[in-house]
Amino acid sequence: MKIRTKIILVVILLAMVGGLGYAYYSYKEQKRIEYEMWLNETEPRYLANDRPQLTITDEEGNELTVIRGTEVQYKINKTVDEEHPEKKEIVLNDVLYYVDESYLVNDVASCVTEKVMYTEKPEEVFLNTGMLEIAYSINKNIPVEIIGFNQLNEDGTVDIYKVKSELGEGYLYGDPYHLDYEYVERSLDGSRYAEHASDEGGEAKDIPYYPKYVKEGSDLVDIPGNEMPDVCKTLYLCAESIVDVDKYIELANSCGINAFVIDVKDGEAIAYDSPTIQKYSPSSNKGVNTFEAFRSAVKKINDAGYYTIARITVFKDDGFVKDHPDTVITYKGKPYEYNWSNWPSIFNRLVWEYNVALGVEAVENFGFNEIQFDYVRCPEYIPTGTDMKNTYNESRIEAVTKFVYYATDVLHRKGAYVSVDVFGELVGGYVTQYGQYWCALSNAADVISGMPYPDHFLEGDYGLAIPWKEPYTLMWNWSYFARERQEETYYPARMRTWIQAYNSYKDGTYYGYDKVRAQINALTDNGVNQGYMTWNGSSSLDKYRDIKDAFND
Repeated sequence: MKIRTKIILVVILLAMVGGLGYAYYSYKEQKRIEYEMWLNETEPRYLANDRPQLTITDEEGNELTVIRGTEVQYKINKTVDEEHPEKKEIVLNDVLYYVDESYLVNDVASCVTEKVMYTEKPEEVFLNTGMLEIAYSINKNIPVEIIGFNQLNEDGTVDIYKVKSELGEGYLYGDPYHLDYEYVERSLDGSRYAEHASDEGGEAKDIPYYPKYVKEGSDLVDIPGNEMPDVCKTLYLCAESIVDVDKYIELANSCGINAFVIDVKDGEAIAYDSPTIQKYSPSSNKGVNTFEAFRSAVKKINDAGYYTIARITVFKDDGFVKDHPDTVITYKGKPYEYNWSNWPSIFNRLVWEYNVALGVEAVENFGFNEIQFDYVRCPEYIPTGTDMKNTYNESRIEAVTKFVYYATDVLHRKGAYVSVDVFGELVGGYVTQYGQYWCALSNAADVISGMPYPDHFLEGDYGLAIPWKEPYTLMWNWSYFARERQEETYYPARMRTWIQAYNSYKDGTYYGYDKVRAQINALTDNGVNQGYMTWNGSSSLDKYRDIKDAFND
């Protein structure tokens, strides 16, 4: 009797469980059918917004942040609330959400709804989505109309906007800050530099300084996959020296060198047969090396673990002005020659484009970590009446700094850092007449490199009777002022200084281990400790071997 009762109870229990299971199954099946019927009455839509993200809400009021461009299923003609007819039902990942109808569009091309963007700093508006050729230039804080975009990034931001202004159509990078006028208005105030000016060079306070997007705890813009050494101890190689690359690597392996700066274009000295130079400046000299030989040499240096820097001279270029005589600065109707060269105008955007295009070629074809621009300036002496070909009515320092902005905009996106060589005149009214101002260029570039070669100073400079005979004291005095300029600079660049690695041109003073090491010690002792570069115009192996012990810590 007891066993029969238990059996009956088990059977009843199983029946109940089965019934519940069937009921649950039926419920699920009904929901599935209802869902399929719901889907049959839907169409695909895409979420749109004037910012990269937006918020949608589920049935219980829970919010979900999604990126614009996300595809959802939209309930056709279904109004959630008659008092709020704009609220519509959508399904995303099998979950029902509500969203205003204004956020729903028929295609991805319509999901970007912002109409205006602002310029945080001077911008070069690009001619096409290749983002190199310049259509025209506009100043900071200028609203421009958005008339299209190239594509959405994974986070809902736009890579490139198509824009329109009174100067015409073109393209700008889709940096998020471009959409926020209040942010743009917080761009940095140059009035702190009001006393730094020159009649010829311009007003330091008028430069549009701006905050860099540096990684936390660093003074360096973060380029993923490209690690710059904290201290770059750098050997200079001219175009001709690259044929002996194995010997230079062997030398570097025997001392403290961890980086190379290698000429790509030094005036008329061209390192290799460059397609970019052939395109923009076919009258320039033929390359010292073949394209493949140069690539092989740089690859050896990269493979050996060294950080590589491509050096490009910019506004001293006889070859370029032969092909583009309209770009050369003139005096009394003739090309102005200074330092045995003609000079294309610092204001001419084609000159900018050419040199940055050469930097892009160096990164994409040879794997350079950094592009270094030299001769980013006018000639040191410009007679009154010289026609500077000033297209945009800019000051000299304004044009020079804008060039560096443009170069960093392009080359950062190619994965390379940007450095700029400066004379480094630091005392007194130090906006120079040739268009360099330390604080502006340090703010714009990743690395700033002064050139305080001891034998370039005059007797009595920095209180020294013969400065090049006292390299430690000279370099310490110079770096004291350089450090001051760095400390007053908004978001300063790293400081990597050129040092003299040759015997004095003035009187033959020998620069061996002692005098080379004295320069390095003076920089380091004064807190200017992010590296140096050895200037020896011929990259003499014998001289480098003679002084190599100076590079050891």
